[in-house]
Amino acid sequence: MTNLPGHPNVITGPELVEHGQEHARRAGAEWVTADVTALDPAGQSVSLSTADGRIFEAEQVVLTTGASVALARAAGLTTRPATEPHIKEAIVVDAQGRTSIPGVWAAGTAAGVSVHVIVTAGDGARVVLNLISTRKGQRHVDHDVLMQAPAAVR
Repeated sequence: MTNLPGHPNVITGPELVEHGQEHARRAGAEWVTADVTALDPAGQSVSLSTADGRIFEAEQVVLTTGASVALARAAGLTTRPATEPHIKEAIVVDAQGRTSIPGVWAAGTAAGVSVHVIVTAGDGARVVLNLISTRKGQRHVDHDVLMQAPAAVR
């Protein structure tokens, strides 16, 4: 069970993932479920091969593989010893979340961040905002107008 600030009830990890997937669909994303068996950077794209034989091409990929870095290691990404308890290895990323291979980013526990759900979720959001900002060529905010803070109450 996950006790998530801002969420009215205790929620399980799988329920939280399901809510995230539904949110992505409502925002226009197509959600594909597959076991990725290989990641192959090639020129301006990254090829993802799945266990059922499908191949997906992407300009950018964000790895959020939790405690497993096997896919990243097999693709040639740089890894390092992890610092979190029970986590052996993490993907090396820069301050933005980029890995050693262009077009491949990593976030959360896979990138050496705390295993706590709220921390990994925040790190995933941070890395995706950095990716979007990089693609846009300017810092991205996910709302149109920044509201001014109200005057201090005296």
